[in-house]
Order: sequence, then structure tokens, then C-alpha cells
Amino acid sequence: MKFNFKAFGIHFLFSILLVSLFALVILTLWYPSIWSKALGGYDLFIKIVIIDLIVGPLCMGIVYKSHKSLKERIVDATTILAFQLAFMGYGLWVLYESRPVFIVFAQDRYDVYVANEIEPEMLGDQAPFDRLSLTGPVYGAVDLASISSDTLFDLTVSGLDVSNFPKYYIPIEEFKETISARKVSYQEMDDTLLKSALTAYIDKNKLDERAVYWLPVKHRFGFVTAVLVGDEWIPHGYIDLDSYETNHSRD
Repeated sequence: MKFNFKAFGIHFLFSILLVSLFALVILTLWYPSIWSKALGGYDLFIKIVIIDLIVGPLCMGIVYKSHKSLKERIVDATTILAFQLAFMGYGLWVLYESRPVFIVFAQDRYDVYVANEIEPEMLGDQAPFDRLSLTGPVYGAVDLASISSDTLFDLTVSGLDVSNFPKYYIPIEEFKETISARKVSYQEMDDTLLKSALTAYIDKNKLDERAVYWLPVKHRFGFVTAVLVGDEWIPHGYIDLDSYETNHSRD
């Protein structure tokens, strides 16, 4: 069976263009920072790339033959493209539904919520908490003191946390004093695995260690660590380490 390298090459170049476009959207808009890794988006994207760049072009090179009639070649190419695009469409839909849309500060940590964890009735009436972002997570905060005890009780009974509801969010800048009171100073830490990771982060980003703080971040699969600098309440970046598990002295 003769392999059609020309058909393979054309299909491969077409696939590269598609993958590049999707990478731009997925890894820079939907899953910025560490979220592609922490939320599993990167792994699924790699599977899409493998199918798109390898399986699709290989099938085209094997099946597409110049001796076939024009109709047969069109059917072959269309069938392969249809299966390839269907798989890609399914993968993109899963990534779209699993993208992080809100990062909300509640009590003593940040909570991350993805699109399929937020129902339409949970959204607020005012921007930016009235929609699911397409350009990365929106930051907010929850002021438990402003929510009635009856509402908190009803949410507890339902098994959901108040931070799961954007309609109860307030702009995070209104909560900066609470965040400042809760964040942990790098300089006050013991010798821990987390401190070592923070040291590497400080060196890489050329930060003043006196102005570096951290807070835990909870997402659907576990915890990571937010790095805060100075008086900022929106994280400078994230470290893919569980704050609770790695902040124990190694002495």
C-alpha cells in the first residue's frame, strides 16, 4: 500500500494551523497561568494535538489515493476531516465547560470555580458576576457577615458553599483589608517545601522577599498556592503545591 506523502503533508499543515489557533484560545484565554495543568486542561489538549497532528494526517496519507475518482477522494477526505473535527469539537467543548471562570476569596483562602460548577441562576445581577468569562477567571470575594444566617443555613443544607454563588460576590478590592490580614509572610515561614518553592519563585521573578506573601487556593482537584506581592490582593502568580501539605517544617 503506497503512502500519499503529499496528502499527509497538506493535511499536517492544515492541522498545525488549527492546533495553533486552539492553543492560543485554550492556553492563554481559557486556562491562563497554572490552570491548564491544575485543572487537567493541558492533558486533554495534548490528546487533541496527538489526534489532530498524527492520526488525522496519517489516515489521510493512507486512504487518499490519486488513482481514485474525484468523488471517492472527496468522500475519503471529508470522512477523515469529519471524524477529526468531531473529536476536536468534543474536546474543545469539555475544555470550554471546565475552564476556570471565578476565583473568589472566602474566609482565609481563594476558591476556584469552573464553568460547569455554576448554574445560570447562581449568577449575579451586576457585572462582572453576571456571566461566565471567556477570557480567564474573574476575581471576587464573599463577605459572610453581609449574608443572612437563613441563607447560609439553606446553602449548607443544599451541600453547596456560599462561594459557589456569584450572586453573593463583591468586588475583591472591597475585601483587600481582610486579605491583607489573612495572607502569610514569606519571611515568617519555617524551612518547608513550600518556602523552597516560594524562594525559587522569588528568584525567577526578581521579587523583594520582604513583600512576598502567600495564601492557599482550593480548586476541584485539590489545592495550589497563590503568591501575593506587596499590598496587591490579586495573586502575582501561583505555585503548583498544596499549601497545607507542604507547609510543614523539615527540621
